[in-house]
Amino acid sequence: MLVVFAKEEEVDVGGKVDFIHKLSTFDRFNFPEQPILFFHNSDPECKKERNLEGDEPALVMYVSKDTTPFTKLGDKDEISFNSIYHWISMSISLTKMDYRRRTLHLMQNLNYNAIVYIKPD
Repeated sequence: MLVVFAKEEEVDVGGKVDFIHKLSTFDRFNFPEQPILFFHNSDPECKKERNLEGDEPALVMYVSKDTTPFTKLGDKDEISFNSIYHWISMSISLTKMDYRRRTLHLMQNLNYNAIVYIKPD
C-alpha cells in the first residue's frame, strides 16, 4: 500500500505529485500479480503523527505488517514518476523475496543484481 501525503492541489493535474494517477495505472497493468493500493491523505495532522515533517509531499510504502514502512520525503528525496516507480519495485522485491515479474524487471531493465535459488520442486 502506498500512501501519498500531499495537499489536494499537489495531486491534481499540474501538481507536484500528479503523476501518481498514471503510476497507479501503470503499476497495476505491468504487475497484476502484486497489485499496489494507492491512497491519498491530505490531513496534515495524520502526516505529523507519522513524523513526516515539512510542507513538501511525502510517500509511505507499507509492504507488510512485519516490516518498517519505506518513506520518501519531497524535501530530501527525488519524487518523480521514475524514481517512485523504481522505489516501489525495489521495496517490494527486497521485502517479499520472490521471483516475479517485478523482480525480473529490476534485474533485466534496471541492471539490479540478484541471487536466484532454484528448488528442485
